[in-house]
Amino acid sequence: LMTYVDAGGQQHAEVVEVKPTKETTLEAAGKSPRAQAAAILNMAKWEAARAWCRAHNLKFRVITEQDIFHMGGGRK
Repeated sequence: LMTYVDAGGQQHAEVVEVKPTKETTLEAAGKSPRAQAAAILNMAKWEAARAWCRAHNLKFRVITEQDIFHMGGGRK
């Protein structure tokens, strides 16, 4: 659970899960049966988490390494 205050002074609370990109969608999982199974299991978990968060007036978000680290061009 992460709580923060935005620039307008409004307080927010979110449930955040950090996952590797390859475990977030079937397309990202590629042909690996293990990665595909992980993605399917995660999608089911996230549906339950979204429902729970809605019931508790929270936001649910999944973030990946692409959200955390800048994946653009190299440093100069």
